[in-house]
Amino acid sequence: MPQIALAGRGGSRPRGCDFGCGPNPVLRDLVRARGVDCDAYDPLFPQGEPRPPYDFILASEVFEHFREPAEEMARICSWLLPGGMLGVMTERWCSRAQFTDWPYTTDPTHIAFLHDRTWRWIEERFALERLVDDGRRVTLHRRVR
Repeated sequence: MPQIALAGRGGSRPRGCDFGCGPNPVLRDLVRARGVDCDAYDPLFPQGEPRPPYDFILASEVFEHFREPAEEMARICSWLLPGGMLGVMTERWCSRAQFTDWPYTTDPTHIAFLHDRTWRWIEERFALERLVDDGRRVTLHRRVR
């Protein structure tokens, strides 16, 4: 795994956002417990106003709920500073056979399903460099520009 350093603007402490946190912003609270400034954002469960730009954005089990994935990615990337990190957790599908029996498809709130080819398109379209990939559900990206 690559060594990843995260710094804020001008050497300040980094500031982040738990994007799509739901009613309980667990990631925000975990990050804050480590002394790092982190906002929580969810359009359905308001946690206060977001304060972009951010040095990092975390999105756990969120992408599968995007009604307009390209618009949401544009929003995320507009909030993320160049060089900033985007951490995503969402399970990817690999084959049609897997898709048919996949638990993600049985949840009616899951309306966007990502494949590796989809991620490659997202990375190219939004200038993201993949730094970490567990091969199934967790990726870490750096915004290139």
